[in-house]
Amino acid sequence: MATYTITRVMTRPDTDTKWPEEWTDLRFYSDITISRTGVLSDDELTSTMEVVYSSKEDYTNIIINKNDDIFANKSAATRTYMSANNITCRVTEEDGTVRVFNKSNETFEVE
Repeated sequence: MATYTITRVMTRPDTDTKWPEEWTDLRFYSDITISRTGVLSDDELTSTMEVVYSSKEDYTNIIINKNDDIFANKSAATRTYMSANNITCRVTEEDGTVRVFNKSNETFEVE
């Protein structure tokens, strides 16, 4: 199976606001994550992360469709945290799909 890459760009309003990964650990899916490479902007308000997953199928089943109860619960808590703390997020998938975080309903919507 071919790997599948996404690029996530996240912004926070100030450096006192923790990144979601600091607040809740969604990185425990190492069995489907091949690599994670990230960089912070000079002002540390923007995080750009490239994540390579084991396959598009794994990414879709677990990350998008949330076919795992543990991930689904942590993901919901993370989205609530992002909304409450004015964190924005844009995910660009390898196939060109772009998902943008909508803080009013705490979902990622296809742009």
